[in-house]
Amino acid sequence: MNADNDATGPGRLAIRADDPNLTPYAGLVIVGELARRTRLVELIDAELGVVRMARAVKRRRRGLSAGALVVSLAECQIAGAECFDDIENIRADRAGAPLRAVADTPSAPAARQLARRYRPGHIRAIERAQARVGGRLDREAGRDAAEDVTFDLDATETEVYGRDKQGAARSRTGALAYNSYVVTWAQRGRALTSELVGGNQSRISAAESACMIARAAGLLPAEHGQVTVRGDSGFYSAELM
Repeated sequence: MNADNDATGPGRLAIRADDPNLTPYAGLVIVGELARRTRLVELIDAELGVVRMARAVKRRRRGLSAGALVVSLAECQIAGAECFDDIENIRADRAGAPLRAVADTPSAPAARQLARRYRPGHIRAIERAQARVGGRLDREAGRDAAEDVTFDLDATETEVYGRDKQGAARSRTGALAYNSYVVTWAQRGRALTSELVGGNQSRISAAESACMIARAAGLLPAEHGQVTVRGDSGFYSAELM
């Protein structure tokens, strides 16, 4: 904060957030601490390490691991990043680096290049790691692993911009978009598995829905109770019912 005095008045106050010891993303300390305590990065790396049907995301050991990249991108989204270029805002925040789960946020070009290498097998591995972390949190919170389970099946359209968005397509509203299909464990408020398709797919088939439900069920604790499924119109089909 600077004050400029002149002969005619008390002067102006110029307020700037230019102190390098300040961070606009202090809330990431909660995310970082949770990720460290649950060893989220290490668990994702371990699950990715056993994927056999897809090429490894990273072959060199230098830089971030594949698991660290995933967690870093998630942190950036939590901090408000909506595209790869927004990552640079978090990367520039050196004061907040020790608070984050991944201090060395990748550059936008590096993150974009590496993100293209993740295949469905890698995504399934990340989901398994997330389920392991969720199970640990449930145990520490004293939640009953044998209680009944409700799966919420939801579809969400996300509009995007730029002709080169891989897999994006025009939705029925005319917007260039993706559709996200997500299975959430309602009692836990936790997404278990998902699929991302073009915006022109307003529904997925009964077989695809059944596959997602089975995949989500495989991520539940072994002693879980009865599973009930409820879904929105994006999942509806007579065959599935």
